Amino acid sequence: MLPLAVLATGEALALLPVAFTHLGATRAAAERLNSLAASGGEGTNSGSSVLPAGPLSVALCGVTLRYPGALQPALEHIDLALSAGDRLALTGASGAGKSSVAALLTRQLPVTAGEIWLGGSALHDIEERSLRERVAILGQRVDLFQDSLAHNLSLADPDADESDLWRALAWVELAVWAESLPQGLATRVGEGGRQLSGGQARRLALARLWLRDPGLVILDEPFAGLDADMAARLALRLDEWLAGRTVLYLVHQLDGGDFEPPGITRHERLHEGRLTDCATRSHRSG
Repeated sequence: MLPLAVLATGEALALLPVAFTHLGATRAAAERLNSLAASGGEGTNSGSSVLPAGPLSVALCGVTLRYPGALQPALEHIDLALSAGDRLALTGASGAGKSSVAALLTRQLPVTAGEIWLGGSALHDIEERSLRERVAILGQRVDLFQDSLAHNLSLADPDADESDLWRALAWVELAVWAESLPQGLATRVGEGGRQLSGGQARRLALARLWLRDPGLVILDEPFAGLDADMAARLALRLDEWLAGRTVLYLVHQLDGGDFEPPGITRHERLHEGRLTDCATRSHRSG
């Protein structure tokens, strides 16, 4: 009995490392949510204005953002304007403030000072549903859930039918792969998309973007994790899909980078939370 008891104890203890791993991930997620809630304040409250159809104009007027407890502001006195239909590349090193601009425009964070206008309305006055429908963001982190391919795609458009989902997958060259899976669209991707490669997860996020009809699209390193040939093919399709929309690209650099996003009409650079002088780019693809 004693050897059996020892073996049984080993089986029970073997589960502890996994449990501690999940505990750490859960606590980290809770800390991120608590931090976001603490920094959100009343500035993230929804208004009643509805955004217009078509491409959206954007204006940041004297915007400053300071995170709680930070010694230096993440953004300081930013004045930036995009006309409807502009495609702006906002470049800068990691930590320069690019993701902070995206967080402000999607109202994940409130401004510390200044004002943001979107489609002619003050950002804090815009109805929450209208903001989520008309502004789309593809961040560096791909948010996928422990559910099927179909469910992860339909989050972008709950009214999309199965044929829409297959077209979205074909658009990012994942349809053949999905058809080869025993469960097809019912295949579960795992928490955070752990059953997918980094490139597959990125393309699935692009497919989800394709299912939407936003007036402002924010793309944070949209081709990260993709090889050059795949990025080039998807960029051509993305360029066509972005026609008639306002676009904000967030990239580390343009000159000397592995791949330049298509159709850029303007270029601004962030350095330590401030905009620096940068020549306007006038060329547009096509």
